[in-house]
Amino acid sequence: MKKRFLRRLLSLGICVAMAAGAMTGCGNSKGEDSVDKQEQEENSKNEQEQGKQEQEEGSVDKAFAPFDEPVTVKCVMGFSESTKPGVTPSTCAWNDVLKKYLNIELDWMWEVDDAQYETKLSTALASGEYPDAMRVDAITYYELLDSGALKDLTAIWEEYASKPLKDSFAALDNLPLEKVTVDGKLMAVPYASDFMTSMGVNYYRTDWLENLGMEMPANLDELTEVIKAFRDQDPDGNGEKDTYAMAVDSSADGLMNFFHTFGSYPRSWIEKDGKIVNGAIQDETKEALDWLRGLYAEGYIDPEFATLSTEQINADVASGKTGIYAGIWFTPDQGFMKESLKSSDDVMWGVGPVVGLNEGDAGIPVAREKVNDLYNVVLASASDEAAIAMIKMLNMFYDINFHTAEGSEWTWWGTEYTEDSETWYSWWLPVNIWNPVGTYNEHLALTEAIATGKWNPDYGIQETGGWSSWASWSDLLGKKYSEVEPEMEDTWLLARTSVAMARASVEGFGPCSIEILYKQKQNGNYVFDVDYGQETKTGLEVKSILKTYVTEYLCKYIMGTVSEDSWDEFVDEWLAMGGQQWTEEVNESYDKIH
Repeated sequence: MKKRFLRRLLSLGICVAMAAGAMTGCGNSKGEDSVDKQEQEENSKNEQEQGKQEQEEGSVDKAFAPFDEPVTVKCVMGFSESTKPGVTPSTCAWNDVLKKYLNIELDWMWEVDDAQYETKLSTALASGEYPDAMRVDAITYYELLDSGALKDLTAIWEEYASKPLKDSFAALDNLPLEKVTVDGKLMAVPYASDFMTSMGVNYYRTDWLENLGMEMPANLDELTEVIKAFRDQDPDGNGEKDTYAMAVDSSADGLMNFFHTFGSYPRSWIEKDGKIVNGAIQDETKEALDWLRGLYAEGYIDPEFATLSTEQINADVASGKTGIYAGIWFTPDQGFMKESLKSSDDVMWGVGPVVGLNEGDAGIPVAREKVNDLYNVVLASASDEAAIAMIKMLNMFYDINFHTAEGSEWTWWGTEYTEDSETWYSWWLPVNIWNPVGTYNEHLALTEAIATGKWNPDYGIQETGGWSSWASWSDLLGKKYSEVEPEMEDTWLLARTSVAMARASVEGFGPCSIEILYKQKQNGNYVFDVDYGQETKTGLEVKSILKTYVTEYLCKYIMGTVSEDSWDEFVDEWLAMGGQQWTEEVNESYDKIH
């Protein structure tokens, strides 16, 4: 039952009880069966407040109220195989839930494995077999948009979208919705992501820094000093010169944060001087390469990095060979970080932002656009009722998966489906959405719980997760590793990495990744990997080829196997390999959708 419904039943029960009390009181004395003026006024006031509450709640009712008559929505879906044999989207509990609570019936046209979805969808659309609502990728979205096949959702969204769902977009200044608004018309509900969680941060062996009497670097010069000290000054104290600073492999992924220090973005399209340009061929990339080339020449980067796999450098981190790891916010969730901590009681990692070139400057990490290349759409051929049904499904999906705070208007799911049912799969809805502020809310909730020992439900995060209880972290993180019971050692290490380093601000552990990234977000300290719509014709042909070409050149330049004078030749070759045509098409596409 919805909590709101329960409140109404309780209110009704109180009114009935009051009425019954008045009738049974007729046989009592005059003093007992009369109500004085003050009591009447209080009752009237309570009724007014209740009526006001009911009126306010009535405005929310639309978002979750069932249809008077059944509404059928034709749908399709790609899915991963369930853990229960035979359970598919068409047989999972969502079908019963939607019918029971919203009076929505799903008419399954087809369902296929995720790997086959895009092919199946393209074939179906080409033959005119249109569902009413579905989730599509960017390419399909723009194709449908250009062909006039999408329904305008503006008025329906405004009237039927729930407040929690609207608030999630408002937290991103409604930029995701603006992206899919064409000529003032909302043409989709995007799968929005919090762009700050795609930005890079740097992880440092803070015990090494302490051993060397150094601070976490705040600019390029300090970063360079730390890199050199981590090789030359025996930071681990084993008496051997067997460590390197940076964890770098042949993909060059581990170098991207250092490129960002220079304002270079070799893997991104960025806006520069009013045009969209590819970061790989900009002058800033050459400046970063020169810096890295110098470090390599002096032996400060592993001489074998161009032949190392990601697994190998992760093993270097785990074994204590590497002291700097360029990662993202959830890097501490990965096993190699925990293995590093297990290697010694003295090992400690800390996290810092991408540094800038000079004192006081801030490095500018790259961030994905606000939409994660997925769009919930309604076909123009669908009825208004089907469009309303899609919005209601998104309301319910968002509430069940994210808006779980105690006292939430819509925390009404019991064990009927979500816990006891073997056919419950929370993501198996033909349309779905992400909570773009969920990660930051989790940070706030965990930080407060660890500091106070009490769980605050106002952040919309469940008190229990993959572990016994979030509140238990307070005790665990207050202990030293040596004081933790043997059976809890792995759990404490997980808390130390995943919680204290990535998710929560904990005294004695320094700022966490999310805290750092949120400050950068507040300061506007990022640059977007520009969204230019669906991939262009030339881009589809050359994207992979040019990425490989760029990666190989970066590695060769750093290692000194090509001359410093080769830069202009590299740029010219990139353009000749299709980069010039791709750039022109990207700008045309960008101008079209913006």
